[in-house]
Amino acid sequence: MEEATPTISIIVPVYKVEAYLDRCVQSILNQTFSDFELILVDDGSPDRCGQMCDAYAQGDRRVRVIHKKNGGLSDARNAGIDAARGEYLGFVDSDDEIAPDMYESLYRLLQEGNADLSVCGLCDYFADGTAISQAKRELKGVFTAEEALGEVLRGQSISVNAVNKLYKKNLFEGIRFPVGKTTEDGFVMVKLVAKTERVAVDTAVKYRYWRREGSITTGAFSEKDWNVVEAYTENEQFVRQNYPHLLSAAEFRLIWAYKHIVDRLALSLGRWDETAKAAKRAAVSWGRKHLAMLWRNGCYSFKQKGMYTFLFCFPSAYMRVYAHHQQDKW
Repeated sequence: MEEATPTISIIVPVYKVEAYLDRCVQSILNQTFSDFELILVDDGSPDRCGQMCDAYAQGDRRVRVIHKKNGGLSDARNAGIDAARGEYLGFVDSDDEIAPDMYESLYRLLQEGNADLSVCGLCDYFADGTAISQAKRELKGVFTAEEALGEVLRGQSISVNAVNKLYKKNLFEGIRFPVGKTTEDGFVMVKLVAKTERVAVDTAVKYRYWRREGSITTGAFSEKDWNVVEAYTENEQFVRQNYPHLLSAAEFRLIWAYKHIVDRLALSLGRWDETAKAAKRAAVSWGRKHLAMLWRNGCYSFKQKGMYTFLFCFPSAYMRVYAHHQQDKW
């Protein structure tokens, strides 16, 4: 008998997360919404992750495993998309965990809102147990693509993250995550949202995004950190051509991308190589040249404009303050 097609395909790239994988997988297998397939993509992990994935597949028929040569997060997600049989797609990072009703909630939002994409809340979770919601403003409702796109760019309620969402699979026709890039979500989210008719949102937190030292998002500065600027430069150009009335929001995000470079450098103080030094010069130079863009942007408060001006005009002092603040979190 042919196996029934699952409603949702949940894609989890797996690489060197032996200590965290079981927490992640169990949170998925214990979902109240059970009509899914879990695609574990072993991205050439050198530890026991591949064996663990096979064991999960033996214990639960909903689990499928792909073993592949290491190609990075985007390449692993793309392999999962290509193999997915469900009508809807979801993504979970292998060192994170999700609430038991996350996919039930996301699926209900899609159905009730007749939407193409649904979004739930996400929190940053730190080693000391601190949980901080990424949504600075609560939001609930059904929105047009343009309304949702503005929210994504402003980042106050809908994050750019791929993981706290449920997508109609057809949104990915012609779109894949960029292989070899960091900030992979930033490269695709604007284009995905632009393809929707409606986006259903409830920012109640359902996804726990673990922040740990040595992860992709908390390691030392590298040349690939410039991908964030590349992504939001592309997005600014896309918005300028297709949604010109949202240009202020796109510029808001581009300015933020340059600030992000300086923030990443601050976390590497005392460990800079020539690439890091050049990155500081380039980011600060861009910021100083675009102070007028900053001050005319309506998405920033007066206080934020002052802070960004301080950052670009006095970067060394800013980075010392920022690094000290981040150390207190850990």
